[in-house]
Amino acid sequence: MLSKNRRLVKAFFKDPGRRMGSFSSPLFSATAYAPARSMINRCAVVVSKKTEKTAVARNHLRRRLYAVLAEMLPQNPDTGLRIVFYPTHTLSTAPITEVRVAVRDALRKFSTVQQ
Repeated sequence: MLSKNRRLVKAFFKDPGRRMGSFSSPLFSATAYAPARSMINRCAVVVSKKTEKTAVARNHLRRRLYAVLAEMLPQNPDTGLRIVFYPTHTLSTAPITEVRVAVRDALRKFSTVQQ
């Protein structure tokens, strides 16, 4: 699970700020927003009811993506980016190695967009 200081808080969604870019893969889409005052990269995973009907399935997708983010975020330099991930239903059956590759590609893209 992603630590609390790495997760976006509810207040962020009221005024997310300037959009920096987006990333799309068959497993998820992600949107990056302008850096915050703190230099810690923060992430959120949003799963709509349209993606998965039951709360159990939505939570499974959320936990799966948070687990990969917990591995990957500390490996990337902290630049203050705020990233929101929107998983698709294919994430639940994808091999975890494929999920890691997709998350790594997204984080690389967002780190180069900011520079």
